[in-house]
Amino acid sequence: MIRVDGLSKSFNKGRIKALEDVSFAAADGKVTALLGPNGAGKSTSLRILATVMNPDAGSAHIGAHEVSADPMAVRREIGVLPHASGLYERLTGKENIAYFGALHGIDKATLATRISNLIELLDMQEFATRRVSGFSQGQRIKSPSPARWCMTRDTSCSMNQRTAWMSWQPVLCAKSFCG
Repeated sequence: MIRVDGLSKSFNKGRIKALEDVSFAAADGKVTALLGPNGAGKSTSLRILATVMNPDAGSAHIGAHEVSADPMAVRREIGVLPHASGLYERLTGKENIAYFGALHGIDKATLATRISNLIELLDMQEFATRRVSGFSQGQRIKSPSPARWCMTRDTSCSMNQRTAWMSWQPVLCAKSFCG
């Protein structure tokens, strides 16, 4: 569960208000969208939830963890897919998934099983062993990027891409499949 209460954030010594008293909740296992015009504070909200910046006021929780008070616990529980995919071009899709699994401290045996399951579930067999530099944009968005999320322990995920919603169904299935 993601819960935001009275979140405010300003920039340029308070002259630019990016967020002002924003509150919302996003239930686990449900797709929640932040909609609004440019400058409405969507990216700022996501940055605060991802512990990249702190709010000026209010609170944000990922599960039982308050993002400003316990950012390391929050980072262990979430997966964030920003505008850029964050994939390493010189690695294969499979190697990218393995790398992010290792960052989450997953042991090698469990990681090997999860990678195998994810490659099948996300239909990556044809390109999993190919370098990411040769992937189409659709392959980048729909495969290794959401697979990274499955390496976390929670069911919260932030996607900031117009077409990323297409990946949610297989990822939600993968999350329960990979445990």
